[in-house]
Amino acid sequence: MEYKFLVLFHVLGAAIWIGGFMVAAIGVVPRAKKAQDVSLILDYLDAFKIPGHIALTIQLLTGLRLAMFYMGGGQGAGTAGTVIGAKLFLLIAIVIVMIAGKKTGMVSTETTISKASGYVYIMALIAVSMMVLGLNFKLGLF
Repeated sequence: MEYKFLVLFHVLGAAIWIGGFMVAAIGVVPRAKKAQDVSLILDYLDAFKIPGHIALTIQLLTGLRLAMFYMGGGQGAGTAGTVIGAKLFLLIAIVIVMIAGKKTGMVSTETTISKASGYVYIMALIAVSMMVLGLNFKLGLF
């Protein structure tokens, strides 16, 4: 039963995280580019910050526990271990992009539409990549 709840909350967190960045990439960024108004992107990212961080935290916690199921007591050197390693690499990439976004001003009031949209596109690409890797556990994609 624990496994089912973990998957449920992991997928819910993923839906919020991926959906948030896809809305930004497909809806908010084009509107901001058309209006030449970077504040549309920044306002959206600011509104998405708390639910996005909660969703990512849920994914991290449930993902670590799910990894224990898939690794079977530490003997998961096969496909599961590779996919889990790739997902951890992408999680680290998310943290690096978040830090870089703050440090370089990609998501600050002094940014340009190009920089802010680049940030959104990178995060959306990482989010979708993590989804594809996660689907591998149930669908055996590779």
